[in-house]
Amino acid sequence: MKYFLRLLQVSFFLIACSHFASAQNLPKFGKIDIETLKSNTCPIDSNAHAYYVFDYGIADLSLGSTTIYSNQNAGFHMVFKRYIRVKIIDNQGFRYATIQIPLFRGRGREDITKLKAYTYNLENGEIQKTKLEPSDMLTEKTSEHLYTVKFAMPEVKAGSVLDIEYNVTSSYFYNFHTWYFQRDIPTLHSEFTAMIPEFYSYNQTAAGYFPVRFKRHIINRGLSIIFNRRQNGMVGSPESYTRTVNFTKNVFEYSADSIPAFPEEQFLRTAENYISKVDFELQSIKFPMSSERKFSTSWESIDKDFIEHPYFGKELGSAGYIRNIAAKLKTNEVSGIDLLQKAYEHIKQHFSWNEFQSPYASNTLAKKYKDGVGNSADINLNLVRLLKQLDFECYPVLLSTQKHGIIHPAHPSLSSFNYVIAAVFMKNHIYLLDATDHDAEINLLPTRCINDRGRIIGDRSEKWINLTNYQPFVLQSTFLSKIDSSASITGNARLRLNGYGAYEYRKDINKSSSPLEYFQSVLDKNMTTAKIENIKIKDLAKTSKSLVVSYHFVNSDSSNHPANMLYYAPIVNPYFQKNPFKLEKREYPVEFNHPYQIQQISTFSIPTNYHITRAPEPISITLPDQSAQFTYQVNVFGQNMNVITTVRINKSIFLPKEYRQLKQFFQLMIDKQNELVVLRKDAS
Repeated sequence: MKYFLRLLQVSFFLIACSHFASAQNLPKFGKIDIETLKSNTCPIDSNAHAYYVFDYGIADLSLGSTTIYSNQNAGFHMVFKRYIRVKIIDNQGFRYATIQIPLFRGRGREDITKLKAYTYNLENGEIQKTKLEPSDMLTEKTSEHLYTVKFAMPEVKAGSVLDIEYNVTSSYFYNFHTWYFQRDIPTLHSEFTAMIPEFYSYNQTAAGYFPVRFKRHIINRGLSIIFNRRQNGMVGSPESYTRTVNFTKNVFEYSADSIPAFPEEQFLRTAENYISKVDFELQSIKFPMSSERKFSTSWESIDKDFIEHPYFGKELGSAGYIRNIAAKLKTNEVSGIDLLQKAYEHIKQHFSWNEFQSPYASNTLAKKYKDGVGNSADINLNLVRLLKQLDFECYPVLLSTQKHGIIHPAHPSLSSFNYVIAAVFMKNHIYLLDATDHDAEINLLPTRCINDRGRIIGDRSEKWINLTNYQPFVLQSTFLSKIDSSASITGNARLRLNGYGAYEYRKDINKSSSPLEYFQSVLDKNMTTAKIENIKIKDLAKTSKSLVVSYHFVNSDSSNHPANMLYYAPIVNPYFQKNPFKLEKREYPVEFNHPYQIQQISTFSIPTNYHITRAPEPISITLPDQSAQFTYQVNVFGQNMNVITTVRINKSIFLPKEYRQLKQFFQLMIDKQNELVVLRKDAS
């Protein structure tokens, strides 16, 4: 009887042969409407370069076989099926003819079990189709447990229609593949169906601003399963018997029509937080005559899972190899913040990050320390282990990176986290550290980590920690210039960057082949009429110091000036040159990675035979709650004029209701920076 119940529990995962089309009124694959081929505009967006005619998906669970042997470890799998039709309008839409299919592979595995794809073109009034060949498909390792199958559709032209259908069979059932209703191009119709046996309970998280229809119904299923059981020591045919299983399935159907492209603007950490989509995550399993098994039902249970995980909490419990390293760091009798810095630099310099993000170590920490290469957890859990050995109050902090999306506060979830850093509590201060990035500093995390909050794992009463606003972006620019009678300006500039200002510039510079060439290109782009010379960069490699850049510039004016008059813009190189906010209305927040503190001091010496007839008026603009400030000051003394502008953005998140004021703030600031000084030549 126990044996039967065990197999019966497995059998409950079987969904009776529900064909892809049974839950949805699918168009026939390859049956292309000639009007769609002839069309050269999207019906809901005349500016679109491509669009989805439809996007259908279904997530189903099934058992591999209805015949089960007593010595077989029978199991279930999930089948995710998708059928899309894409219309390419013009050449700018060609990139949507490159398809990517993610496959997760770790303890379990996902595989494509069916794929067919054709490109359809209209040639001389006839529909021509071209098949995608298997040789055109490429699989690449995208991250530690993610592989991506990529292929470019053949014979794509302006006007092409693409039909793509594929199945992914997965041994993962904890999460469904996220279904996106909204994408970066319009979608005429999107529909997703999840078919879930009654024994499973999933958290369903719908997100986004575009409305999605939802309905649910229940269907009954019955299934006969043949059990084959061979008696121990017996030779011959196995014992065979049949059982019938009756159960119900919950069918969840989501659909939407005429879905606009997601209107992405600047200062958005990821569209994942705001785009219309639905996620499923397993909450519990309850079989007949068995107790309920819960998954991620509370943040406390998630803490326990990580503490007991062999490649997380269990690895932090012993000293081992780290004891000798800690002893060497203590030899110079450093303590406090100096010792913290020394340990942090040791891990940064010892490890090379392999670019993989994970909250779990990929092997034992001792093995990864010996290798000197690892994922984010390999490195930062080694850092936590070392700091604990040095008697710091240190804890791992789990977080979700920006591209991974924000942590949903109401839905405890293991999969919410994809990264781990270290936090040290010392003398009423919190110090956050990430050793994967050689340009990072204490309390200056890589930008990918600046995402709302993280969760402390360990014996500490407060569990959530803010990850933002630890350091601002600081840029102070000083220009000493001279203007001649032709309105040409020559001068020297000095830029001092701190905090995220220095971090972001260092990061960009280190990606380039030549620091000087990088800055030359940046200055040439921002100061289009100026000739830049003698660029010097100081303390590029010293992350604990300011990054200082100096250069000489000559800005020759080619404008035709009225007789006896000169005019010029006193703001030489403003950080914000154009208003980044274009939408009339923004339905999602503006997200800055950090506060900004930007100041430019410009001093001009004007020709002795000219005097200032008009100068911009001083101004001060402040948003409510001092969330942003802009000041413009002008001082004239003799033949010199001094202009000081200061921009402060004091918070990271501006809500949609604050968007209009923020947009106006930027426009007023930019308009003011473009105002001109007018000089008149003195009478002879």
